[in-house]
Amino acid sequence: MQRPLLALFDVDETLIRVKSMFSLLDKILLAQGWYEPDRQHAVERFQRLADSGESREKVNAAYYRGFAGFSRKWVMQQGREWFIESSAEETLFHNPVLAELEELRDRGTIIALVSGSFEACLEPIANAVRANYVLASRPATNGDIYTGELQTRMIGQAKGNGAANLIEDLKLDPSLTRAYGDHPSDAALLRAVNEGVVVGRNPEMLRLAYQEGWRVLPTN
Repeated sequence: MQRPLLALFDVDETLIRVKSMFSLLDKILLAQGWYEPDRQHAVERFQRLADSGESREKVNAAYYRGFAGFSRKWVMQQGREWFIESSAEETLFHNPVLAELEELRDRGTIIALVSGSFEACLEPIANAVRANYVLASRPATNGDIYTGELQTRMIGQAKGNGAANLIEDLKLDPSLTRAYGDHPSDAALLRAVNEGVVVGRNPEMLRLAYQEGWRVLPTN
């Protein structure tokens, strides 16, 4: 199989093992003095929203509303510390996915991260894997302060649109593009490229892999 010119990687539970947004939120609440049971309840609120039938888009929007009034500079520092702490035991990344990324990057493939998460989580990850591009959600700010609104949303179909725009902007041959994702919300991303790779064992994604002819990459 020919090496892709561009490889796009979803981040949460594809490249890394955790949901970066929720893991970072736990650290931020700890820094504010919250006790563990209260932090757990606050973080699990978003999973409860999803379990109640809310879309990922709505859960995503609810998460960013919680940052209204926070200093961007402070949150970015929390993100850098979160990454250092999370990667200290070398269990943050899904090693098979990281190995593919590093092999492709070292052979000259352009690497892009595509995520509904935001810069505080993604900047240190992108620096660690030496990604060329990051397509991410962008919380709106007023000066240094987050407003709680989203300037850019990168989830669901937006991931596919972002990938298509990047391919066009870079004037790449679409037949030499690949994308990695673990969740049905990544399907638009995988369909936007020539070669999709399903990471992990999500049943719906495994069905899509069979239907679309996508490769499956186990995480362990």
